Amino acid sequence: MSSKSFIKLIENSDTFAGLKRQASENTLAHCVLFISQDQLHINLIAQMLARFVLGLDTQKLDEFNADIHLVGTADKMVASDIDSMLDGLLIKSSKGNKKIYLMPAFHTLRLDIQSKLLKTLEEPLFGTHFLLGALSEKSTPAPILSRARTIALNNFASVDIYNSLLDGATGSLDGIKLASEISGGTLTAVYNFLTDKNYSLSFNASLKTLKNALSSKEVLDSVLALSNFKDYTKSIFDYLELILRDTLMQHIGASHLIRLKSIKGDIEKLTQIFSIKAIENIILFINKSRRRREFNANFNSLIDELVFKIVEFKVKYQ
Repeated sequence: MSSKSFIKLIENSDTFAGLKRQASENTLAHCVLFISQDQLHINLIAQMLARFVLGLDTQKLDEFNADIHLVGTADKMVASDIDSMLDGLLIKSSKGNKKIYLMPAFHTLRLDIQSKLLKTLEEPLFGTHFLLGALSEKSTPAPILSRARTIALNNFASVDIYNSLLDGATGSLDGIKLASEISGGTLTAVYNFLTDKNYSLSFNASLKTLKNALSSKEVLDSVLALSNFKDYTKSIFDYLELILRDTLMQHIGASHLIRLKSIKGDIEKLTQIFSIKAIENIILFINKSRRRREFNANFNSLIDELVFKIVEFKVKYQ
């Protein structure tokens, strides 16, 4: 699939409609800061807005335009990217009087490097717009926040993501539905799940671990299976927690709150394996493992300990 599969979804959103209205009325802020954990959403809406401002087709993101400048890449910026942008800032636009600078990965810069943009934002050039992206407001200096219009991007409904993918679906509809449910409404998660098989494989390994970690051999098999996904540790933690939270919802009679309806049968089986108390303790340990991961803890030791804790809590709180 292509990331452009989500263009219509964004185009029909209230957020994009408001931005188009501002651009049409010439009231669009010279600096817009998109806040979201969903990097793909930031990338796409920034490109689409840039094209709308210049009077271009918002769906043809692959078409080159000399007045749309991507600073760095969609996922990474370094100090020299800001320097290069500032050096070329006074160069006139190729057509009309508008230029757009896209910095969807602005949050990847150190705060002191981000501050290099401050003077430019204090005295913006006529017709120049800066579209920035950040994971949170905390990753952006306060002086820049005060000079930008901040827009927190909402996640989409999982069913809307699923429906948006149906037209161009080339794979399994069940796979698309599961990816939409797992995503929590983020485009990045859906795209990763459907384009990188290791996400779906690590999800299946996570589910199998919870279903089968009953004997010594199965514990070791689970450790080995999860160890194949060293670069997907964050996703493994997310998947385990999501499955367990749905199991908890099933336990307490709130099945309408279950996200993973595609595997509802597995969720029901897990209620027979894990008690509410066991689930609560496992989720707490998953969060502890996340914090250890942030400090570059050894991957194998994290997985080993996590799987053994799952079994320990299962037995202890039966």
